[in-house]
Amino acid sequence: MRRFRTVIQDLARETRGTAVIETAVVATCLSILIMGTVDVARYGAAILNVQQGINRGLEMAMMGGPNTSTTTIQSEVATQAGVSTSAVTVTQSQTCAGTTATFGSSCTSGQETRKFYTVRVQTTFTPTFALGALARSRGTSISIDRTGVIRVT
Repeated sequence: MRRFRTVIQDLARETRGTAVIETAVVATCLSILIMGTVDVARYGAAILNVQQGINRGLEMAMMGGPNTSTTTIQSEVATQAGVSTSAVTVTQSQTCAGTTATFGSSCTSGQETRKFYTVRVQTTFTPTFALGALARSRGTSISIDRTGVIRVT
């Protein structure tokens, strides 16, 4: 029993190799921090790409006016955002004096006509590091859903 206590006390006083252990702990923490930072930056870039795509579609609608094809806007938004066209929805709407009306219909004389384009992109982002393996194993990802509206007349 005394010999066991002596061995434990000797190990407690021993300082060789502690730098290696401390480096391993710190390196692991820093690696996890860096991987998480990379995923957050990639998520931000994905949101930015989607928003730039929506902005491009709204710009096309504004420049082309109410006669701009929704399929043209849809394909341009999908290309800019880096998503498929099925992830992009472009709708036209119209109001006559504040009341919803069919797009392209004529309003009663004297009523103000307002025509709008709405561009919506729905996609997902799957993290690569940190919790990415967990997300992939569970079949989950982070959804990105952005919408933009512009009045063209």
